[in-house]
Amino acid sequence: MKSFLSTMVLFIASHTVAQQLEWTAFANPDSLQVNAVRFSNDNAKVVSATNCHPAHIRLYHTANGIQTWDYEVPNNLMCQMGIGFSSDGKYLASIEEMGNVIIFDYSIPIPDSINTISMGTMYAFSIDFAPNAQKFAAGGSNGKLQTYQVNSGTIDLDINAHSSWVTAVCYAPNNQWLASGGNDNKIKIWDTLGNLLFSLNGHTDDITSLKFSPDNTRLFSSSLDNTVKVWNTTNGTLIQTVAVSNADVNAMDLTSNGLVMATVSKDNLIRLFTTSTFTPIDSFLQHHNGIPICLGFSSDGSKLVTGTSNGLVTLYNVASLTNVDTYQKLDFNDVTIYPNPIGNDIYISSKASMQWYKISDVLGEVLFSGNIINNRIPVDKNLKSGTYVLTLNNHANQQISRIILKNK
Repeated sequence: MKSFLSTMVLFIASHTVAQQLEWTAFANPDSLQVNAVRFSNDNAKVVSATNCHPAHIRLYHTANGIQTWDYEVPNNLMCQMGIGFSSDGKYLASIEEMGNVIIFDYSIPIPDSINTISMGTMYAFSIDFAPNAQKFAAGGSNGKLQTYQVNSGTIDLDINAHSSWVTAVCYAPNNQWLASGGNDNKIKIWDTLGNLLFSLNGHTDDITSLKFSPDNTRLFSSSLDNTVKVWNTTNGTLIQTVAVSNADVNAMDLTSNGLVMATVSKDNLIRLFTTSTFTPIDSFLQHHNGIPICLGFSSDGSKLVTGTSNGLVTLYNVASLTNVDTYQKLDFNDVTIYPNPIGNDIYISSKASMQWYKISDVLGEVLFSGNIINNRIPVDKNLKSGTYVLTLNNHANQQISRIILKNK
């Protein structure tokens, strides 16, 4: 079990109020869990898919959250576990828990169900379209990873990928690789002919989501073991383990430029990290209660949508957080804080002149703040022993956070 301190170092964020709640919508009339959310390719719509009975698939205007389509899943089908758009925008597909994939024609004003494909498995969990829009991949029980031709619905690959459930699937942007993750805690990378390239071991619980970086060099994986791991796709080695939370990481996504990662966890927190240094950018509580189950970025990275356990879809404007130009200009490794544990004063050593500070508790409540004079921060005599977060800003309002300890 990782120490509390090492976990906190990786996930405590600045708690700057930089995200803006734009709207919340009901994904299911019975407040059933939202299992998947996505933006349409043009960012004009958001889609959600929910638990049953009955399950609902709904579309909303990104601009205002107004519902534009409500598909009540037939009674012979059950909970919708994953959803996605083809890269050409012609199709919408939803995967159902009992091993069926519903294909919709999305090229018409009101989407129309045109095919239902049976995987031949007891259960199904995840779906992803190939970048060339010709195929999609689906993960099911019995360790099955399958790919299908979108137009005809014919099966292309049928791989015995894992020992039990395939809980996550993802195509690489180069359209040459396919990743699968399972509740056997393993991740596998395949070529699109079905040949195994790498088996990645290191997670200790179910894999919940997978995402390749835009340059195809890294694969990100989230897990119920509270972490995200980052893998080298050229040799299968582990690059980084991000200790996100003390609770299950339910899902993860990357901005389209690959510079920011977002996670949602069972502790109700939404977190954003830079992917260059895996430094926390911000974290905030899911609004309107409910555990965040799924999430997705808009293609420009300015908006983030989440789905919750109590049937809500929430859209946030995170443009100020995902504009990472300012974060990249500041070398986080260049900043030294000493002593730590702290005494009567905190001293800062940094090439970038730090102008302002705040000291927060681990829940984000600001206790003290002020200007930094001569690289020195006086410690208030009333600060009790404990673990705190020190946040520093420079003249360009670039920001970093560090864990500090007070022993006496």
